Amino acid sequence: MYHHYDQNPYAHMKRDCECKHRKVQPCQTVSAFKAVKDLFQFILGSTPNQVIYPVEVFDSNNEYNPDTSTFVPKSNGIYTFTASIFLPIYTGTPYSAFVGIRVNGEIVAGSQETITSPNAIVATSSLVELRRGDEVQVVASSPSGATIEIEVNPIATRFEGAKIG
Repeated sequence: MYHHYDQNPYAHMKRDCECKHRKVQPCQTVSAFKAVKDLFQFILGSTPNQVIYPVEVFDSNNEYNPDTSTFVPKSNGIYTFTASIFLPIYTGTPYSAFVGIRVNGEIVAGSQETITSPNAIVATSSLVELRRGDEVQVVASSPSGATIEIEVNPIATRFEGAKIG
């Protein structure tokens, strides 16, 4: 028996959009952004201060404001966020550094590291359920009371997110 390769062997199968037993979601606007730093920033002490990410790499749905370093979703849903800071300076004394994701003024995720060498990265990520109009920012602090110097490094100091559901 010879196969006819000019015929589609999958012609008998239905595509998802044609299946009557499966609901097909209508097209949704993609919501995703990435922002990085272009200037040094000092964070003083143990009180969380907002980290500034003024360079917008991309923003697919015009929801990230680089002037305020704030993401404001246009629709309800589940979003994933990653935030990181690059700490190049180490003076020989270990200190702690914290980076967190803040929604409407409340920290909802975070990570704390003890810094014992130069060129450290502190990062956090989380899934967050948001409502349209919520405000998402990144904060940093030093629970040990040190002054943190966040370096310009677009690979290591970034704030990014996307809607996943």
